Amino acid sequence: MSLIDESFLDSDKNLKNIRLKNSNRLIIAQLNINSLRNKFDFLVQIMSNNVDLLLVSETKIDSSFPNAQFHIAGYTMYRRDRNLNGGGILLYIKEDIPSSLLMIDDYFEAFYVEINIRKRKWLIGCTYNPKSSLILTHLDQIGKNLDKYVLTYSNFLLLGDLNAEPTNPTVHDFCQVYSCKNLIHENTCFKNPQNPSCIDLMLTNMPKSFQSSLVLETGLSDFHKMTLTVMKVFYKKQNPNIIKYRNYKNFDNNSFMIDVKDKISQISGENEISFFDSFKNKVFQVFENHVPLKTRYVRANQAPFITKKISKEIMIRTRLRNKFFKTKKETDREKYNKQRNYCVSLIRKEKNNYFSNINIRDITDNKRFWKTVKPLFTDKIPTKSKITLIEKKVITQDDEDDIITEDIISDDKTVSEVFNDFFVNIVSNLDIKSELDFETTFIKSNDPVADSIRKFQTHPSIVMINNKNYISDLFTFNEVQFDNVLEKIEKLDKAKTSQQTDIPTKLLKQNSRYFADIFSKNINYCFENSDFPTELKLADVIPVYKKKSKNVKDNYRPVSILSNISKIYERVIYEQMQPYFENLLSKFQCGFRKGYNAQHCLIVLIEKWKKCVDNGGAFGALLTDLSKAFDCLSHELLIAKLNAYGFDKKSLTLVYSYLSKRKQRVKINNSFSSWQRLSFGVPQGSILGPLLFNIYICDMFYFLENYDIANYADDTTPFSVKQNHDLVVEDLQNSSAILFK
Repeated sequence: MSLIDESFLDSDKNLKNIRLKNSNRLIIAQLNINSLRNKFDFLVQIMSNNVDLLLVSETKIDSSFPNAQFHIAGYTMYRRDRNLNGGGILLYIKEDIPSSLLMIDDYFEAFYVEINIRKRKWLIGCTYNPKSSLILTHLDQIGKNLDKYVLTYSNFLLLGDLNAEPTNPTVHDFCQVYSCKNLIHENTCFKNPQNPSCIDLMLTNMPKSFQSSLVLETGLSDFHKMTLTVMKVFYKKQNPNIIKYRNYKNFDNNSFMIDVKDKISQISGENEISFFDSFKNKVFQVFENHVPLKTRYVRANQAPFITKKISKEIMIRTRLRNKFFKTKKETDREKYNKQRNYCVSLIRKEKNNYFSNINIRDITDNKRFWKTVKPLFTDKIPTKSKITLIEKKVITQDDEDDIITEDIISDDKTVSEVFNDFFVNIVSNLDIKSELDFETTFIKSNDPVADSIRKFQTHPSIVMINNKNYISDLFTFNEVQFDNVLEKIEKLDKAKTSQQTDIPTKLLKQNSRYFADIFSKNINYCFENSDFPTELKLADVIPVYKKKSKNVKDNYRPVSILSNISKIYERVIYEQMQPYFENLLSKFQCGFRKGYNAQHCLIVLIEKWKKCVDNGGAFGALLTDLSKAFDCLSHELLIAKLNAYGFDKKSLTLVYSYLSKRKQRVKINNSFSSWQRLSFGVPQGSILGPLLFNIYICDMFYFLENYDIANYADDTTPFSVKQNHDLVVEDLQNSSAILFK
């Protein structure tokens, strides 16, 4: 131990010291790791929350390694692989730094990323040059790539193991052409201990924007040290992740139910709807007293068996190895071999201890099992906990060009408000013709259901449905029985996410008979008085990333988290409506129906096309996707359609009550936006939503009875099989004219 400098032993401590000195500045680093797959857990422990941007070169992985396997919580990852035997680069950037991938070089190991720091855009180039003899060709290609962005980005930083020193004529000429300097002035590679070199470079055209550039030993690379620099810009770091949870260890269900019944007995003088809202709030208050909400701070992920002792011993091993390569003494070789064998033995021992003492629930619990195993099989990484948005604003100036500014929003509360405004106004932002613009004249009354029917009585969809004469007996909701509601409660899935203010599903199931009695009475009151409880029309919305840049709000879709009690009420309503509509829905509607799936659409298409080809004909298809389909659904037109399909007045009023005056708020981590009212659509994630959507688009198939069409949810595909291509085109033009009228 005396051979090792104590300040040098723990790179984790060194990085933490640098972080403490630069708590509000960006720390940028790179490391040639020489195979990432077996060193990932150690890398996580060293860099976790200490480095803001890290380039890892010579990863030696390929597409068989999914992204999720190398995901680090709190970081966005970009990668460019070569193969298992060499090369490859991977970049980690903290999630609260807005970033986007600009280009991946097809021929060289390089890619380019934009980061936005306090409204200043930086071009970050990441590269790896495998041979010193290729430096001329490599930098020539890098230069061509930089030329594409030189007008857009006035600041750039190029990171990489170039296998060439700054004094190399080619590197020197490159720096002259692009007015850049190297930030690293110490040796970084010790493959030849007698003649170490500085080949892991950081080239930038803004050297005065950086400070404290240095190299660090990490113990992870065979010959390379980590290069590091600090950007001289104030940047507020994100707060640590906070998890809210409840501990049921001391929970007593009998005591809980005694307090619940006592609280409920205090509610009096209210109708059933008001009673239910008070009931839900009172039960939750009792639950809060018995199982209070607790807070836990979480750090980045790491292998659970990696201890500080293991990390320290590995760095001692690296130091001894480097010393042996330098001196070539037999005594140093023996010390290195002894330490290497000790590290292997220690890791095996810690792994055995960990897996021997593993909680059996982590194996038998399906959710925990797949959380552990899934990263080994998928490219999908966990949803980022931190969302940073870039909001563009246009400032109009008289007689001058408009100015476009960009605001970086990272505060959870503010981000949630931005998302909520966007989701609530999503229909108006689409700039499409609304059904509210349907031309009709009548005097509005205090009855919104009657107004909806009168407003759309001449609408083509309503006229078409009426012409079909589907009405035989009027549809009405029937009284629900206690056993039916009890069954719904007992089938609730405890693993499903519920709202923070919900009565937990496990308690509903544990006391199912008590709650079934109250819910069944309240549901029957709703049927009788055509009124859906207000508390069950509230939704917490989670933005789910879809594609492209993660810093643009348009690239997220809303998923509603509804009350678990709402699902009981909706399931009762659904089971009465669904049989009525089963024979009214088109046989070509394959989405959200029992016994139908996407394969039905494909079979219809493929079989007709195969038959057409066999007969020497031609075929074609028009692929369409209804944008924001669930969000654009008009409540008034849906009510008018339900009336045309034979719903009686009380049933129409109940459905209208379910749809109207719904409110939502957006949840980002532990922050919530304010409540906003929805005027359109049905909540995604609801039980009734898919059925109502199918009913809403059902009449579309009546207009296309003379044409071939396949449909799955919001994907509608008119297709044609004819004798020749001209007839196919004509047929598709006619069907699309009807579809998009």
